[in-house]
Order: sequence, then C-alpha cells, then structure tokens
Amino acid sequence: MGNDALEAQRKRAEYLSRANYVRLHSAESNVLPFAAPVAPQSERKSIQVEVDAYINNLELAKRCRKSVNDKRKFLTAFIGTIGKTYVGEYNRDDVLKFRNERMKKYEPKSVDTQMMTVVTFFNKWAKVKLGMEKSDWPEYVTNDPEPYSHEEIVALEAHSTGKPIC
Repeated sequence: MGNDALEAQRKRAEYLSRANYVRLHSAESNVLPFAAPVAPQSERKSIQVEVDAYINNLELAKRCRKSVNDKRKFLTAFIGTIGKTYVGEYNRDDVLKFRNERMKKYEPKSVDTQMMTVVTFFNKWAKVKLGMEKSDWPEYVTNDPEPYSHEEIVALEAHSTGKPIC
C-alpha cells in the first residue's frame, strides 16, 4: 500500500470500511456512495471479506491490540491452510484439518486457542455452526500456577503502575 505507514493505514481502513459496507448493504444497493458501481453480489459471502470485517469490528470495539493481531494471524492461517473462497463452503472437517496441521508445529493448548478463534468467528460473526464435538478439541494437561510468596507480592506491588497492559 505504499511506503508511507500512515497512508497505508488510511488505505487499509478505507478498504475495510468499504468491505463492511458492501457486506451489510449488498442486498439493498449495489452502488457505493464513494466508489464506482459494484456488480450485484451473490448470496455467497467471501471468507476474506468476512474475516476483514470481523477484525475491523474488533478494532472498532477497541479490543486489545495483541488479541486482535492474534485473531488475525490465526484466521489468516486457517484460510491459508484450507484455501476455500466462500464462508458456506467451510465445515467441521476443515477445522479438523487445520487442527491436524497446527499440531505438527504447536503445543495442544496453543492449537486449542487457535481453533477456538476460528470456531468463534464462524459461530458469532459468520453465523455458521460447524458442529464441533468435545472429542474434536486437542487434549492437554493444565499446570496449576504456583502461588506467589508474600515477599514476591510486596515486590510486585512496589513496581506496578496500575496501568492496564492492553
């Protein structure tokens, strides 16, 4: 999008706004007020447009930047692994294929988090139920945290600013 970071950010925000507008208004009109006419959209939703709109919505809601970036990374990896074009083409088998590919590189807890991002996107945003079962999720053992000693708590409080991380 160019060499200027601010210009690239502006162009990205404009692209996401247009994509979101088209997604929300495609049934009402096929013309954007600030762009050239768009061909009538079919009922099929592009997965990339939906993911971009979902991420844009998270950014507008001022979600933690790390969380948004992680969701973007996981959803992009899912789309790249499966390679389908439309939202309606995805199903449970695709998430299982994604799980199996990710298990080759990542620990089960990390894969569980990545799968949860994908399934949440489909359930909450795309309104597609994938039919995931409990047995589809990676099994892992949680480690109970070790409690801090009184001295460690005092030292942490002495150095904390009270400002949130995000």
